[in-house]
Order: sequence, then C-alpha cells, then structure tokens
Amino acid sequence: MEYGKYGVVRNNYYTLTLTKVNGNGTPWYPGGGPEDPDEEEDIDKKGAYLHFEIKVAPWIYWTTNFEI
Repeated sequence: MEYGKYGVVRNNYYTLTLTKVNGNGTPWYPGGGPEDPDEEEDIDKKGAYLHFEIKVAPWIYWTTNFEI
C-alpha cells in the first residue's frame, strides 16, 4: 500500500483529538516561501506547538456468503 505525503491514505476515516496547546502561535508560517516571508523580528520569543493524539482503529474484515 502506498501512503500519502503525510502518511494519510484515501478512503479512510481518521479521528484527531487536540489534547494540548503549548503556547501562542504566530500569524505567519516560519520558513514560508516568498509569498509568505518570515517577519524580521519575532512577536513572541518563545516557540509554541500543537500536541495531537492520533488513534488508528484496526481494519474490519467482512466476509459474505452468497449463492447465485
């Protein structure tokens, strides 16, 4: 099986739970391209991140008997 760019595959259902906010974020993406440059000076000197807990349920295998 091929995984997507971030390990997510099509036709699957994922449940994500945001469990913690470690601090304030920034109004821009650090390391962005020319259309989204870094600010010259950080607004917040302290970094911040989001913490996610991801639970992947096991596959369910269905068997069906039928007659033709």
